[in-house]
Order: sequence, then structure tokens, then C-alpha cells
Amino acid sequence: MNKFNRRVSRKAQMRKILLVLLAFTLCAGCFLALFIFGNAGALWVIGIYVFGVTLWVLTQWKDLAVNYRLWLSGLKVQSHQGPGFSALEVEAIAEFLAHIGPDAQALSRHFAGAEVLARYNSGTGSVTSFRSTMPHGATADLAGCVSWFVVDGVDGVVGGRFWKDQDGVITTLEFFTGGRDTSHLDWTAVSFEPAIVGRARPLIPSTPPIGLEPRWVRYRPEH
Repeated sequence: MNKFNRRVSRKAQMRKILLVLLAFTLCAGCFLALFIFGNAGALWVIGIYVFGVTLWVLTQWKDLAVNYRLWLSGLKVQSHQGPGFSALEVEAIAEFLAHIGPDAQALSRHFAGAEVLARYNSGTGSVTSFRSTMPHGATADLAGCVSWFVVDGVDGVVGGRFWKDQDGVITTLEFFTGGRDTSHLDWTAVSFEPAIVGRARPLIPSTPPIGLEPRWVRYRPEH
């Protein structure tokens, strides 16, 4: 029985026993090669080690492939990545340029030459990363140029703000909800409208988002 009080199959038990025996045999072979051939046995040790690793990969390949597919299916990456901006992203860009001030003209060219690299549904919002062929740095405080929307499927106001990279170039657009669930949304196809003045709004994030899956999830499929 395992820690979840489930009976381990005979096939899985035999596989574990064989792997333990194989590991012991390979270690014993390395020591034996060094004992018989001395320093010249180093090549034998390397060969035995490579053989063992190759054999392990071949025996575990099926499980590794299954784990990889499960991990990949768990990522909340949107189906359509680009190169164009979605309707919501275009509206956020338009409102941003309307409030950014003197840099508006240069940043307009920045966005005109931009292509979307990836979109990630964080579960409580969305992160869009992009790269421009005509990059231009932004000097203004981006936290003061937030757009506010009412998005179908979200119970509350959604904010949209931009982030700069280490060179001061705008490369990321984040839609945030203050913790409301958005895992069911396709951010490339949502319906939206501007939020009315006076409606409660979430706090504006003060730290840049993580645009990729922040952790590796280890799956343990049953045998």
C-alpha cells in the first residue's frame, strides 16, 4: 500500500526492484572496472555510466512523455499568440496613448511596430508580452496610465497597465482583477466596455507580473 492507501500493482513493484538491481549492478561494475584496470578503467566507468543513463531514459521515456503532456496541458497559455493585438489590447493601448503625454507620438510608432510574443492567463488576469521593431523608451510613470474595463465573465472591474523592461522599453501589458477568477476566459475574444466612474476598482499592481508558468508541476501517474 502507498501513502494514499492504494495498492501498488505487481508490475510497478517488479519495475522498481529491477531498477534498484540495475543501479546496484552498474555501481558494482564501475568499482570492478577500477579494481581490475586501475586508472585505465576510467573509460570503462564512463561507458558503464552512459549505458546506465541511456537505459534509464529508454525505460522511463513513456512516463516522461505522459508527464510532459500533462504539464503542457496545465499551462494557461492562450491558443492564439499573435502577431496582432486583440480588441481589448488595442483599446488599452489607445487609452494609454491618450494619457501618456509628450511621448504619445513616439510610443504610437512603438506599438505600431509591435508583435505579440505570448499571452498567459494567470488565473486572475492576463499577461501579454510583445516586442517592437521600432522600440522607444517611456519616461512617464506607467502606473498613472491605467485603463479600466468591464469584461464579460469577470465579476468586477478589470484594470490594464503596461510594464517596462530594464531598458525602459514597454514590453508587457497586464490585465488585473484583484484576485477574481479568470481561468475560464479566452482573453483574445472577450467582450468588454469602459468601466463607469465611481465603480470599485482593484489595487494597481506594483510589481511586474510573471509572464510564464511560475512553477513546474510534478505529476505522478498511477501505474
